[in-house]
Amino acid sequence: MMISIVMTIKPDGSSKCDAMREIVLRAHFAKLLEMLQKPVP
Repeated sequence: MMISIVMTIKPDGSSKCDAMREIVLRAHFAKLLEMLQKPVP
């Protein structure tokens, strides 16, 4: 969801920057989901 929004904001030639941002977003999203699923000690 979040990633597609970021990709549509900049449809110009800076695809490498978008790819990097997508990777970072995906990593943060995965970490967030992991934190939500695990009970906080």
